[in-house]
Amino acid sequence: MLTAPGATNQTQWRMPSWLFPSEGISRLSFHPDLNRWTPDGQFCLLKSAARGQEFVFDSKGKQEPIAWIKGLLEVVGH
Repeated sequence: MLTAPGATNQTQWRMPSWLFPSEGISRLSFHPDLNRWTPDGQFCLLKSAARGQEFVFDSKGKQEPIAWIKGLLEVVGH
């Protein structure tokens, strides 16, 4: 679940900091508006677009997304 702890609705997300836009560009589809993003230590906060849950992130070969996804799958598997 991506919803930020204590959020009042499900469009407030807390995600790993590597998802934060770099060089002023968001690599998460439907989220080019940098005003939706806030850095938060090892995380970042996003006011998610209401378009849906099927967003695409271009990882550009970074290892952090792979490790994060593997961690999520390990939690589900236990």
